[in-house]
Amino acid sequence: MPIDPNYGGVGFKWRDMDNPETIGQTIWSPFSGESDYFAPSKSDFMINLRVADLDGLLKHLESEGIERVGDVVDEVYGRFAWVIDPDGRKIELWEPKDEEENACE
Repeated sequence: MPIDPNYGGVGFKWRDMDNPETIGQTIWSPFSGESDYFAPSKSDFMINLRVADLDGLLKHLESEGIERVGDVVDEVYGRFAWVIDPDGRKIELWEPKDEEENACE
């Protein structure tokens, strides 16, 4: 599958092994070297993790002293929040909405 640099990434569709009717997607998205999207991290990459219960996970991480960055953001394809890992890297947490309805084309 070619990656269109004008699109900003590519989505790879997949099926859940335990529930093959469930279609998910994984996104690979490069950013410009001038992007500040990873701030306040100094890292040149960020990891995005799919989560099932964003609010519950944030509550747990905060109880463990993990630093949160910004507010939860609601988008048509899911909810997002960001934390800083112990190495100072920004981690994006994504709770997807309906996979089939919002899958990348």
